[in-house]
Amino acid sequence: MAEGRWFRLLPTRRRVVIYVAVLLGLLVVRGALNLWAGYRLRTVSARIEQSYGKLDLAALAPPAVAPAENRARILSAAAALTVRQPALANRGELTQALLGSPAEDPAKRQAVLRQAVEENRIALEVLEEAESRPKSNWEISYHDGAQVRLPSLAEIRDLSLVNAAAALLDLDEGDANGAARRARLGMVLARSLAQEPNLLVQLIRMAIAHDQCRLLRVTLAQGSPSLPALEALATLLEAERRERPAVVGLIGELKFQNSLFRGFDRGSDVWSGSREEGFAWSTVFPWLLRPAIHVAHARTLEQDDKIIQYARLDPFERQARTVKPPSGEPQPWWWRQFGEVFTVGLERAVRSGDEHRAVMTLGATAVALRRFRQERGSYPAGLGALVPALLPSAPIDPFTGGQVGYTLTGDGFELRVTVPPDVVPAERFVWKLPS
Repeated sequence: MAEGRWFRLLPTRRRVVIYVAVLLGLLVVRGALNLWAGYRLRTVSARIEQSYGKLDLAALAPPAVAPAENRARILSAAAALTVRQPALANRGELTQALLGSPAEDPAKRQAVLRQAVEENRIALEVLEEAESRPKSNWEISYHDGAQVRLPSLAEIRDLSLVNAAAALLDLDEGDANGAARRARLGMVLARSLAQEPNLLVQLIRMAIAHDQCRLLRVTLAQGSPSLPALEALATLLEAERRERPAVVGLIGELKFQNSLFRGFDRGSDVWSGSREEGFAWSTVFPWLLRPAIHVAHARTLEQDDKIIQYARLDPFERQARTVKPPSGEPQPWWWRQFGEVFTVGLERAVRSGDEHRAVMTLGATAVALRRFRQERGSYPAGLGALVPALLPSAPIDPFTGGQVGYTLTGDGFELRVTVPPDVVPAERFVWKLPS
């Protein structure tokens, strides 16, 4: 029986003709699909390049900075000198000391802060030199793709936390100007990352800036920094408030994903960028799958472009224009699972950017209010009095589009923005300063 089936499958002239015809038909279909997919990819890529410049990874590199002017070199040295807490418990103690109330076991809190500062005194001294250089470039080689060598972001974040510990010790000793200076140095550290088009770097930048705003809120609540100290801080806060770190990182991510698909097209290994050994993987598979790769490539670029455009709008603007994130739009069945691999984390980055804008707005407004009081003797009745002398424009709540909530409370004030219920901790967006 088996022999009979095999006999029926043996090639004959007619079967050979049929096999060849089917093969040629498949090749024609594949060729037509490849032409269509390639044209679509070229069209989408050309449109994307009009908005974001060349998509090559080499185009990501920020302008070069002379070593003698490069602030990042000093900050890199300070971060490398930072003594990282190897034990998770120790790092948790420092974080708790930075976040907790001074009334909670003050002796233990002081001990934790002093230990962190003493172990990192040299790093803090180097950090103080950062303002002596006007520009910044972390000299990252972006053209390496997935093998890009980033600076130690953990060390940079640790440097920010240790700097905050030094500021709290200054506050405990009654030195509000010293604490304000530490907050300014922390903002300098965050701002040094501003030109780096890498999403992970921009997320760390936002986290460091939030550290400084939390420190600033404590400083303003417990002390009265001088007018010059507040003015120096105001410049950095306003610069950070104007920018959108999430957008910078998302544009870099778009170009990085573009390089990944180009690697797929060449049969390159995703992580090393080198071609896989073996004729089948490096030549046959990419050739057969090229139409599908081009379609996925074009759609990923389109999705990334939509996310970037979405991130450029404040939340209230999205609501007014009924703009939805790509995940909220109908998706083809074949794209739903695959597309999430490239978009789900990006939309979380957009939310981080929204929160960053709100925190920076609160920080800049609080400093402007304190400057107003030092110049005029009392806080204003409304935030409009801060414009344009202390703020270039009225502070807007990015979540509602209205003015930031402002209430006078005795000798102090309360600032707030209205965040969605799922944003935690909500306390970051309510500043209550007693005087």
